[in-house]
Formats: sequence, C-alpha cells, structure tokens
Amino acid sequence: MTPYGNIGTEDIKNWFSARGRLYTRSQVRNRTYIPRPGDYLSLFGGNHSALFLRWVDSTSTISDSTRFKTLEGNKDETVKVVTRRVSDIDRVGKDQ
Repeated sequence: MTPYGNIGTEDIKNWFSARGRLYTRSQVRNRTYIPRPGDYLSLFGGNHSALFLRWVDSTSTISDSTRFKTLEGNKDETVKVVTRRVSDIDRVGKDQ
C-alpha cells in the first residue's frame, strides 16, 4: 500500500511518516533500517525521488559511500537505472 495520484516528494514523505514507515539516512547508516527493493527514496534533501532496486556493495557495514541501484524518472526525459550512494539519501519510505 503506497500513495497514488498526482503527488510530490513532500506528499510522499508525509504519507510514509504518518504510517511510521519513514527512515532517515542516519538510520540506514546505523542499520536500524536497510532499504529493500521497492522502497521509496527521497534524495538530495528532498529534491528528487527514486525507487530502491538493490545494493551494489555489501550491507554488513553501511557508510555514506555504500552504493546501491535505483529506478528513476524525470531525468533526461527517460526512466533509467542509476547507481547512487548512501550520502544521496534524505529519507527512505518502507514499501510494506
């Protein structure tokens, strides 16, 4: 169950927060919550959104430089898979 309709990044973050399913970058780094495929990502201080696909690097320890793959749109008029780093994360919305 996730939000639907014409919504923006702030709307999505509020939706996950209201359901107790919003996590911070600090919580990812300390492994309180480890993103899973399908999770919503707010990136760059909330200026961009993406869906988490998979980890590139091991999650046995997570630092700002740990890499992962995302599915993103609204970038160069395409939808594509992008490699990001934990330092790019603002918030994570748990999909289930």
